[in-house]
Amino acid sequence: MKEGLDKKISIDIAGGEGDYMFRKARENPKESFIILEPTDLSMPHRPPNLHIFKLKTDVDSFLPFNPNSIDEASIHFLMGEIKTKEPNSNTVGEDMGKYERLVLDIKRVLKPGGKIHIVDVKGNIGYIEDILREAEFSITSGPTPLPYNKKHLSKWSEAFFDAYERFGKFEEDSLVLPMMLDAETQP
Repeated sequence: MKEGLDKKISIDIAGGEGDYMFRKARENPKESFIILEPTDLSMPHRPPNLHIFKLKTDVDSFLPFNPNSIDEASIHFLMGEIKTKEPNSNTVGEDMGKYERLVLDIKRVLKPGGKIHIVDVKGNIGYIEDILREAEFSITSGPTPLPYNKKHLSKWSEAFFDAYERFGKFEEDSLVLPMMLDAETQP
């Protein structure tokens, strides 16, 4: 096998400012990390194993990978962005349909036993869990509250934790509490 072809490959759909994958690339220099983002992303001093590809949109572009070629995928706070960034989304059902189409495309590119890591607010995570189950992913952990660790939070996670604290609601009542959910394809 050629050098580099056996590396683990992880993608981040709608990577935002890239802080999540930047940290993972630094921690795992023998793996490859790819951020797929519709906006221009400038990241000076990025590790050599971190790559950035610009997509037309988060939810309407098909993933530019061959089937069974990706080990892990992550999506952070995309359900809410669909409503704000996609002008043709008028109903919750349409938004969920776009998210479902993306999940099915992720399933297409994941290797057997491939993993998906999702972070979203509590108000959305139940919908996402249903979409994953309908796409025949196995839920391996969660949904659980995202651990609060200021050093490892993305800017979006930090913003939602700030909103959660400002509203002063209890964990079980807050719809903005960041939650995480992990699933995998069938081996």
